Amino acid sequence: MSNGQKVYLDACCFIDMVKTQVKKTLEKDRELNVWHSVKSEFTRLLMSGQYVRLVQLTPFIAVDARDLRWTHGIALRGADSIHVASALAMQCEEFLSANGRLNKLNSVSVALAKLGLHVRSARETQCLPEKYKQLTLDDKAN
Repeated sequence: MSNGQKVYLDACCFIDMVKTQVKKTLEKDRELNVWHSVKSEFTRLLMSGQYVRLVQLTPFIAVDARDLRWTHGIALRGADSIHVASALAMQCEEFLSANGRLNKLNSVSVALAKLGLHVRSARETQCLPEKYKQLTLDDKAN
């Protein structure tokens, strides 16, 4: 990001991106075939070191995930608490998601905002410069 802000993206955002890139959808009868098409896309994206910094679960992040409930009263379950603790550990300003997790996190968004983390859908991001935003997949880059 040119403005130095950090955004935490859950896996759903990457899955949607790759599905679009290879022009496939994960239908029940094609799941195994699609995996072979998207595997290289994920590897290139995640291992490039250019766009994505992977967050490793550490004991410190696990304690922070627990403390979301114990210290801050933010009641999340399992992976959701780990995702939020990871985003906070990386000092992210936004948490973007595209699935049911977004609804769960919206219920605690005020408390998370007090910790400096804003829950948003990708189209609502305030960290991405306007010139990189698009409304539909058909929009052309400026």
